[in-house]
Amino acid sequence: MPDIKSTALATTILIAANALALLFIWRMGRRLAPRHGGDIRLMGFFFWLTAIATVLIALWAKSTGAVDSHGVFQGKVGASLNRLLRVMLDLDGALNVFGGLFLLVVGPAGARDGAVGMRAPPSPWPAPVRACCSWPSW
Repeated sequence: MPDIKSTALATTILIAANALALLFIWRMGRRLAPRHGGDIRLMGFFFWLTAIATVLIALWAKSTGAVDSHGVFQGKVGASLNRLLRVMLDLDGALNVFGGLFLLVVGPAGARDGAVGMRAPPSPWPAPVRACCSWPSW
């Protein structure tokens, strides 16, 4: 049985660390908002999309029995979730997945501009491509 004091201390440290992280995010958002408001909204959208998708997948896995009460994966669905979790938590795997998605969005526009070459000026990139490329370039 864990000690009550150590559990309370760990909980306090966790709450304090989350509060500091939220304060840091809020402060940086306030500093970047005047020049990069659209990019901050885009990152906020993806953050909340990820958070809500994670909660929904966790609830679904719990309700279907893919994860038991001890957090152990069960059955074929549990094995698939475990494999997906390993790929997404592995930095190299995640970079490969997101790099592939980035190329899927940016690749056709880049190929079009490369094919046109010097014969004509390149056309403006579509709005989703510009949004996808703008916030990593800060």
